[in-house]
Formats: sequence, C-alpha cells, structure tokens
Amino acid sequence: MPQDRSSRLPPAVLASLLLLGFFFVIQCVLAIVRQPSLIWNEIRWCRSLALSRGLPIYVGQNAMGPIIGTLHPPLSHLLYRATVGWIGDPIEGILAGSLVSLSMVFGVVAWLFIRARTRGPYEWRGVAVVFLFCGFAIMQSPAAYDTVTPIHTDACALAFAIIACGLVCLRPDERAKNRIWLAALCVVLSICSKQTMFPVAVAVGVFILVADGFVAFAHYVVAGLVATAIAICLVTTLYNGPVVFFNLVTLALHRAYKPDALSYLARAFRDAKLDSLTALFPILFFLVYEWLEAGRKPSRFYLLINRFRWLVFIFAAASLAPGTIVATLTRGADINHIGLVLVLLFVGSGLAIQQNLSAADPLLRRSALLFTAVGLLVNVTPGAALELPAAWNGLEHANSEVAFKYALRHPKQVYFPWNPSVSLLTEGKLYHLDPALADREITGYPLTDMQVLSGLPQNFQYVAIPPGMPLSSKSLARAFAQYRPVEISELAGWTVYGK
Repeated sequence: MPQDRSSRLPPAVLASLLLLGFFFVIQCVLAIVRQPSLIWNEIRWCRSLALSRGLPIYVGQNAMGPIIGTLHPPLSHLLYRATVGWIGDPIEGILAGSLVSLSMVFGVVAWLFIRARTRGPYEWRGVAVVFLFCGFAIMQSPAAYDTVTPIHTDACALAFAIIACGLVCLRPDERAKNRIWLAALCVVLSICSKQTMFPVAVAVGVFILVADGFVAFAHYVVAGLVATAIAICLVTTLYNGPVVFFNLVTLALHRAYKPDALSYLARAFRDAKLDSLTALFPILFFLVYEWLEAGRKPSRFYLLINRFRWLVFIFAAASLAPGTIVATLTRGADINHIGLVLVLLFVGSGLAIQQNLSAADPLLRRSALLFTAVGLLVNVTPGAALELPAAWNGLEHANSEVAFKYALRHPKQVYFPWNPSVSLLTEGKLYHLDPALADREITGYPLTDMQVLSGLPQNFQYVAIPPGMPLSSKSLARAFAQYRPVEISELAGWTVYGK
C-alpha cells in the first residue's frame, strides 16, 4: 500500500530537525571534551578507580590512611567503576565518564518521551521536538549543565529520579501496581546515589496519594520500605556502617556556611530563574488554561492532577528546593544542586508540551508549538562547532594529563594533593586529597598529626598544586611548613614546593 502523505514530514521540517540534532550532538561532544579541564572530574573518577583497585573510599573519624572525601552513597561510584573504572589514563577515563553521565540522563529522558508519545501521524516528530527542547535547555543552563555533563553522583541520582517520576507519570493500566513498585525502587536507588534526593521520595508519594488514591499510595510505601531495608543491608554488608554514616550524615550536617552565602544564593537563584523561564511559561499557561476551562472549581483539582500527570516532575522539583537553598549556602556546594531542580522542571515542561502538541483544541496545539519554537531559538548554540577544535587540542595540556605524564617520567618524586589518580595509576596507592582534608576542617573534624602523616607518601621531594588551585588544607600547610617554592620546567605554571 502507498504511504499516507499526511504522515510524511515536509522536507523543511525534516531538515530543521536534522540540523538541530546535529547542533545538539556537537554541543554534547564539546561538553565531554571540556570535562578534563575540571579537576573535580579526576577526583570523582578516582573514587571509582579506587574501588576497582580494591581500596577503601570511606574512612572514619579516627582512622589512619588516605582521606579522599567520599561524601555520597556508593551506588554512583560503583556504576562508574563498572563503566570507566578499568581505564588507565586520566583523560580517557574522564572523557568516558562524562559520556556515561550524559548517556544516563538523556537516555532516560528519551525513554520517557518515547513512552509518553501520543499515537498519530506525527508522534515521532513530537518526540524529537520535545527531546531537543529539553536537551538544549539543559545544556544551555550552567546549573543543569554542571549536573549532567561531569563525572558526578548527580547524574546517576537524577536518572533514577526521572525513571521513578516517569513510571508514575505514564497512564495507569493493568500493570499500574508494578509501576508503583518499580517507581519506589528507583526512588531508593536515587537516594542510594545522593542522599539529598530523599525529598523526591516524599513528593512522588504525595502525588500518588492525590492522583491514584490510598491503595496505590500504600503499595508505594511498602515497596519503598522493602527497597530501603534491602539497600541498608547491602551497604552495611559491603562497607563499615558507622564509617559510612560518619561520611554521609555527620559530615554533611556539620558543614559551615559560605562567608558571602546570601549574596551567592541571590546570584545563583537569579540565574536559575532566567534559565527556567522557557520551562515555566508553558507549565503555567497549560495549568491556568485548564483551570479556567474547568470553571475554577476546587473540586476539579483532582481531575487536573490526573490529567496532567507530568505534574509529578513539578512536585519533585519543588520538593528539592528547600534542600537546594540550604546546600547552596554551605561551603563546598555549587550550582549543581540547583541543576537538579532545573532538569526535573525542564523534563516536566517537555512532557506538558508533548501532551498538547496533539490536543484537540487548536489554541493548545499552537501554543505548544510556539513554546517549543521559542525554547529552541533561545537555547540552541550553533557556535559550539567552532569551539570544538580548540577544546580538543587542549586535552594534552589538561592538569590531570600533565601530572600523570610527569609521574610516569619521574616516579615517586612529586606528591600531587589535587590529583589523586596519579599515584593510583602509577603506584597503585592513594594519598590525602587536599580538599577532602579541608572538608574535615570546616566541618569540625580535623585530622591529627598522625592521621596526616599516615596518608602522605614517603621520600617524596616536591609538592605540586595545579594552576589556579590553592593548598586549602591547614593540616597539609603545617606539614609542608619547611618547604619552599621551587620551579620545575615540566610543571610550568604549577605551584611547586620543595624541601
């Protein structure tokens, strides 16, 4: 039978989607290539690398040995260990780890939009459009970008949270009970990646209670308790329970506030508000329009929630907001906490647009198309292709690669307190990580002199700190008080101290 012409995409639309897809791929590649320049990627990758070498990553308050500052549950570290923990070069490991992060987040976003598509002649065009709308919004927002592109526990936690909300968001059917149990499991897995994702569990439960009733909510609670009990048993079996509690809870609750916390918070949320406008406008428009059509009756609230099941993402984003504010005020935290909220908001907005692209009401259809077009025009960055060659050529000069190659030429000569993977790859050993010791100090749990010495290499001649990075730990500064600045030509630009 000949193909129905009404289902064919016009050549101009197809060309536009292909061009936008090309720009998006280039932007993702550029984001991956940029990651080795961020020293924290090496630090996070090192924890998974240590697991693959059989080394402990959680250290107690009074324990002897290297401190590398593992402050999150083990699931994300185990995931990166399985995927990139076997790579023996820092640049290759970081590039691969960033690819894993992007694949996790955008993979589950694509799955969600495919499952939520509305049957019709243009269903796949709708999937492609909202995926690009959501993808460009994430990549253009600095906070969301810092959440999904680096090697970070946030990417793993966010992927499981999106799956959980997506399972609840999809229309109930005869397998609704199974979906609720899977959603509860994914919420627990999200918390097992990042402990501050706990509010999402509450938000999803509240949504299920309002939209699906008490029976569905009871299934969710039971499933969550069972999954939590299994997770606790596994963690305490694989790791020392009190030590994990000290790192995940005690240190997290004793973090000091930034000196300029309020001004930093104001700047961060001002930028986040601007980034979120392309997502907030369609969400508010569709909600207000439906509310007005329903006659503004409070009794219609249940129907509104059940019709717009993508609101579960808005519930989840809102539940993270209070914790985001507190985390943003504390020392050591960055805008990635805001990125968690923004990504959930972008995904919810994409689902709202996708639902109305095939609405019977012409106003809703045209509004959805307009919001999509505006979001794409605002967030697409064609110039990313021009930046890619320079970023690629700069890989050889990344601090992680410079330190690694120097250590291969001069083994056991230099201690790199900001580059833990160097000693791990060249000697098979871990040593103190400077920012991890600084974390202990700002939380009120500094190391003793014996603990400091127990995590330092023996017979090293120099201490090298990457350009732009401080020696932030007071205990290390005391340990190297007798060292004096020196210059090493192969570490040009580095801060180097020698005996």
